[in-house]
Amino acid sequence: MDMKLTVLDIGGGFPGCKGSADLFKQMAVTVNRAIDVYFPPDGQYTIIAEPGRYVVTSAFTLCTNIIGKKERKTNEGLEVMYIINEGIYGLFAHNLFHDYKPKPVFKEEWAGKELLPSSVWGQSCDPVDLVVESHAARSEHR
Repeated sequence: MDMKLTVLDIGGGFPGCKGSADLFKQMAVTVNRAIDVYFPPDGQYTIIAEPGRYVVTSAFTLCTNIIGKKERKTNEGLEVMYIINEGIYGLFAHNLFHDYKPKPVFKEEWAGKELLPSSVWGQSCDPVDLVVESHAARSEHR
């Protein structure tokens, strides 16, 4: 087969969350070095990427409802498990396939309240449906 390949699609999946700018820069440096080595400047190449996640990830905040709560006593004290109306079988499906860690955002009026260790679970009752593994939540939810 004598085919001249002229398009390189480096794909997507670039991190776009707050605080990921340094990782994105490291990825760009690595990709650019590889392009310099394997795709000489005298070639007729078209190089494309799919930066959709990078562009839109930080553009919104997903709001969910807390539909349940379980309190569990541990050796360290009280731990709270919140159940929300979404999970990994819905809008948080990317948790299964990517190293994505959602960060809960709370109302400003709860700032300064006592914090308790907590986790956030999807509504499926599946032990895999863990949305946020460990987070400090306001005791205001109690």
